Amino acid sequence: MSNADNPKIGADFQRHVLNWFQHHYKGTFELEKKLPIGKPAKDHKFDIVSTDNMIAIECKRYTWTKTGNVPSAKMGFTNEAAFYLSFLPDTYVKYIVMLYSYHEKRKETLAEYYYRTNRHLLGKTRVAEYDPLTGQLRMIEAVQTEWTKQDEAPTIHNVFSKDEVIQATAFLQKREKDIAKYCELIHLASETNVAENKDFQKAFTAFYRLRRDDSWREYYFQLFEEMKNRRAALSFGEIQLRLYLHCDQIESSFSSKMLATLDPEVPMWDSYVLKKLGFKLKGKNKGLRLSQAVVLYDNICSWYHEFLQTEEARSMIEAFDQAFPEYTRITQIKKIDFLIWGMRSHRE
Repeated sequence: MSNADNPKIGADFQRHVLNWFQHHYKGTFELEKKLPIGKPAKDHKFDIVSTDNMIAIECKRYTWTKTGNVPSAKMGFTNEAAFYLSFLPDTYVKYIVMLYSYHEKRKETLAEYYYRTNRHLLGKTRVAEYDPLTGQLRMIEAVQTEWTKQDEAPTIHNVFSKDEVIQATAFLQKREKDIAKYCELIHLASETNVAENKDFQKAFTAFYRLRRDDSWREYYFQLFEEMKNRRAALSFGEIQLRLYLHCDQIESSFSSKMLATLDPEVPMWDSYVLKKLGFKLKGKNKGLRLSQAVVLYDNICSWYHEFLQTEEARSMIEAFDQAFPEYTRITQIKKIDFLIWGMRSHRE
């Protein structure tokens, strides 16, 4: 049962949580308070906010399914809440408070499961669970539990056939100039002001096919330069949100291209990889798809990290190095990325 499935039950849960915080923090809190997030700022409604704007809380009244399965769509909504909380200033103490829900099959509560599988997305946001029957709220810390088949990531072995790698390598040999263009873009991005350098903008636009209007591209390269100057805090989620707030479109692919140019050790959003792994961007509205895209990109990053440890990946990298010895300095992720691009382009 979720907040959205029964608004009255969800509202009751919010009031229980609000009362707990008011009692323990000796302060006053407001329900459904709007706070500005993003640049340019847009109001977003948070479930509970302290009147001194020091605490922000999102409430999620979700439970395991009757058979103990993960309510995966509901976890997407929870990630969406974490996503929006992440854009509040660090002066806020941020919480996601979930309903206490334990299932004997899982040997853990739903909040423990969520924290265990998504803590890498939470940043400084805290996760807690509240039990309306006892009036107790508990902070969730790292909990060691056994993994079940439902938690396993897609297989990372035998993803690409040898024939696909051979065909991709042959295709890339005909398009070797594109590898050179990529290397030049990486170099220029670090050496020039990308918000002002029209040659870089023209080359990047052509290479990645930024088929957007002048206003969109102007903002894109301004954001590009801003992200470059704060490289230590690069975030796919923030880049995507900033583009969304500017143009009201979800630009997952172009967000990843900006990020991967600034940090070549991360992959690009690739529809071919998503299809291979059985991932698909879903959501009934843009807000949900926006947050689900962050989860999917994290899954792509995790897949690359695991795949690079396999013999299959080492064989692909060796094939790339043998075919293009002058480009061995390219990151391993990008070598795989080029071969995947070659596979897809060979089919087209």
